[in-house]
Amino acid sequence: MTGPLDRVKLHLIESFDDVEEYMNWFRNLAPDDPISIDTETTGFAYNGDDYVRMVQVGDERHGWAMQWDRFSGLFAATVALQDAPIDMMNAKFDFAFIRKAGVELRQE
Repeated sequence: MTGPLDRVKLHLIESFDDVEEYMNWFRNLAPDDPISIDTETTGFAYNGDDYVRMVQVGDERHGWAMQWDRFSGLFAATVALQDAPIDMMNAKFDFAFIRKAGVELRQE
């Protein structure tokens, strides 16, 4: 039996080659293609000591995971600067942690 996620290619960004592949994917998104964002954090207290440890970005075909301490600049240089719609399951939580980490995302 197959499901909708069987068609999604998952990527873990760890190297320069991975960054290049991610950038090629990002550049080829249509301006109105929605992207999804999710964070993994060390806890739930965005007003406390907890922080973002990983962020995932993706669309219907690709999912990209990146360690925040290594690739937050890549995230900021791409996702935070794009105009496409952003989908988030836990938007209030994710926005708060991403903002705490110094990246502002466009809110609609």
